[in-house]
Amino acid sequence: MRGKTARRPMLPNPRTVAGFVAAPPAVGLATGFAVLIPFPAAFPFFAIGATLVATMATVLLGLPTYAVLRVTERTGRLIHVACGALLGVVVALFGASLDMSLTSVRGLTTTALYAVLCAPLGALAAFVFWTVARPDRGSPSRRRSHQAQPSDSVSSDKGAG
Repeated sequence: MRGKTARRPMLPNPRTVAGFVAAPPAVGLATGFAVLIPFPAAFPFFAIGATLVATMATVLLGLPTYAVLRVTERTGRLIHVACGALLGVVVALFGASLDMSLTSVRGLTTTALYAVLCAPLGALAAFVFWTVARPDRGSPSRRRSHQAQPSDSVSSDKGAG
């Protein structure tokens, strides 16, 4: 039975991968639809640009945040959406710092506007990720390992008899 050892699979959960793939285009579509009525010709530019920025943010910020949330076993929807909104603000601050000086009143006002616009987009990306990946459900092998462990009260009762 050499090949039947219980190992953790090397490949990530397919739902998690699908969640990371689905989140950036959702941001791009939301951004594109936001400018569709006032500027219909700008839809592809905004949709593709926002998808690219969201993809970079997902790789650079979303993956490490997910890893921390997973290690600390925080799998709820609210914590994911809150972290996504916070990461949206971080992306807005970075983008604003590239665009203008943050020492002027105009720069700070524009930065605040960027943050107000990007926080819901980050929350949307996190919500789409959470809805697809469902980290709160865990993997079937992880649920079996938690069920197999006896509780402390049961093990202490066995020694008393």
